[in-house]
Amino acid sequence: MGLISELKRRNVFRMAVLYLVAAWLIMQVAEVLMSLAGMPVWAGRAILVVLAVGFPIAIVLSWLYEFTPEGVKLDKDIDPAESFTRAPGRRLDFIVISLLAAAVIVFAYDKWWLRDDITLVPAAPNSVAVLPFANLSDDPAQQYFSDGIAEELINTLARLPGLQVTARASSFQFAGPLAGVDVAEIARQLRVASLVMGSVRRAENTVRVTAKLVDAGDGVQMWSESFDRELTDIFAIQDEITTAIAAALRVQLNLQAATENVVSRSASVDAYNLYLLGRYHFQKRTVFELEQAQRYFDNAIERDPNFAPAYNGLVDATLLLSDAAYGAVPVEQSMATALPLIEKSLELNPLLAETHASLGLMRMFERDHLASKAALKRATELNPNLSQAFVWLYVTYEQSVEPRNAFETLQHAFALDPLSPIVNANMAAELWFRSRTEEALQAANRIIQIAPEGPLGYRRTGRIKWTSGELAEAVSWYRQSIEKAPEDRNSKLELGAMLVDLGLYEEAESLLGDQRHIAYLAQGRMEDALGVVRASLEERPGHLSTIFAAAHSEARAGNYDRARLLLEPLAEGAETGEGPIFLRSGIHFWDPQIAAMDLAAALLETGDREAGLALLGEVKIYFAFLKSEGLEHPMLKFQNARILALEGRRDEALADLRQVLAGGWRFWYMDGDPALKNLQEDREFRSIVDDRNMFIERERAKLEIR
Repeated sequence: MGLISELKRRNVFRMAVLYLVAAWLIMQVAEVLMSLAGMPVWAGRAILVVLAVGFPIAIVLSWLYEFTPEGVKLDKDIDPAESFTRAPGRRLDFIVISLLAAAVIVFAYDKWWLRDDITLVPAAPNSVAVLPFANLSDDPAQQYFSDGIAEELINTLARLPGLQVTARASSFQFAGPLAGVDVAEIARQLRVASLVMGSVRRAENTVRVTAKLVDAGDGVQMWSESFDRELTDIFAIQDEITTAIAAALRVQLNLQAATENVVSRSASVDAYNLYLLGRYHFQKRTVFELEQAQRYFDNAIERDPNFAPAYNGLVDATLLLSDAAYGAVPVEQSMATALPLIEKSLELNPLLAETHASLGLMRMFERDHLASKAALKRATELNPNLSQAFVWLYVTYEQSVEPRNAFETLQHAFALDPLSPIVNANMAAELWFRSRTEEALQAANRIIQIAPEGPLGYRRTGRIKWTSGELAEAVSWYRQSIEKAPEDRNSKLELGAMLVDLGLYEEAESLLGDQRHIAYLAQGRMEDALGVVRASLEERPGHLSTIFAAAHSEARAGNYDRARLLLEPLAEGAETGEGPIFLRSGIHFWDPQIAAMDLAAALLETGDREAGLALLGEVKIYFAFLKSEGLEHPMLKFQNARILALEGRRDEALADLRQVLAGGWRFWYMDGDPALKNLQEDREFRSIVDDRNMFIERERAKLEIR
């Protein structure tokens, strides 16, 4: 008892509790910060080791020392009659209680508040995910048969009206042994009410497939059955078993019978496996992986020329390898290649949802938004669980300036495919457009957790950090993106543009390639910039981004007549908010908005004041519409400042520019901007530019330290 009393007197027990609570709190905060910053796992382990080493040290120090009004003293130097342990003990009690309160707050924040609004939406009652079936055979090579069972079950269940089925890309994230895995946690991540799990055991000429339906809420098994079959025709067995499982689930979930849409099936096992490999590589969305996907789809067609899905896969990969997406192939060439493939697929199976989705994608690249929406909606009617069709419909809505429809469609895609890197990449971009920065970072971090070897999550994080003013950190994220996929054109373009902001022109020029005019404009090298954009315009006279770049460069050079010639044909329909100049673009330059301002400036500078002010009025209505649809972004605020400057409203324009700068925007663009011409010599404007340059210097210094 003497030792215990002495431990109490010296506050050792209190210190132990205090240390453990504080350590737990530190680990919780570290986990949140590491998740947002995308730090490696070993960083968390290092913090844990340091805290573990510190625990015995804290206990020893608590035994040896005591707090007194005169400061910290060795316990042996204090007269027991004059011990101050009661006061320090109360103070320690107060600290412990405070830390416990903080711990509860952090726990609640992590448990409920930190979850973004998207993931807080409850799972639909009739929603199910089919996890990859475990291969219990002695031969690991038989995994394709197990995957085929789960794949076909997903396709079969997707045809049941009223059932929401998680896409393969998300459910197959949980491939591998699931023993001891929390079913509720899997369901939470997939946002479903129930899970289908199973196993396949193949031995010689027989196969046993076991499947079960599990309630995600309580983990209770709702249904289970085993199927033993002689192994003759693999596809026939897959069809028989998946039909039986689907029928059982239909009864359990009280669903209607499946639709009669014809599901295309390959006559060749090899062709089917090649198609699945193509889709696997297609989901990674780098030039290298898309080229791999092309080869697999081509080989699948060679093995089975009547397998329609392989044609759709080849179309999708071909279009995404164009310079309108991830690659460098002229989009016109890609569309010319894609059209006969779509026609062949429609001939083979006009009721295949994927075929209509591919058609919608091609129409989207043609900027025929009405035709694109019609094809993609038809795809979703044929298969309400085809998340890819919803993603492309989202992009089509975005391009046709329907932000609310776009966001709702993307949320639906997220519900179907919550662990898809592509869905989360679009979600990160959409939330970024809406200045929901923390949620956007969470979406970007999900991509990194799901696909750490791909560039998407790193690039999205870099973009968010860039527009938040954290340029040095953004450079690090972009470099990681390029390291993951050296051929990724988008990462190089965005990093190049950001290096222009930092004044690192030489490296920027090497990354920007045919868009290096941006670096030239920032340096005031007008003739070099004009040479690049005019050459690009000769090569691709009808390409929108090329026209916008050329018009902006001409306006900066003072060639307003040239700018008008390029942009006026694109402004037709301005009075109804239509015309290519009003398209909202997902790329980082936001070319259409900039182009609209360039045309207004050119009209005013060439004496057509009435037309210039009329166009400004239409642009203001357009931007007000975007704001009413939930879009909030520093670039939109900057555009408003340009409008105010062109209207001669100096003080309001300068106030908006100050707000943009305070929000983290560090763009070089203000210098020489034709819309801000009237402000260039203003003292307050020069002060804003000086402040921006000061921020840039700080970020560049951080970069040099790294």
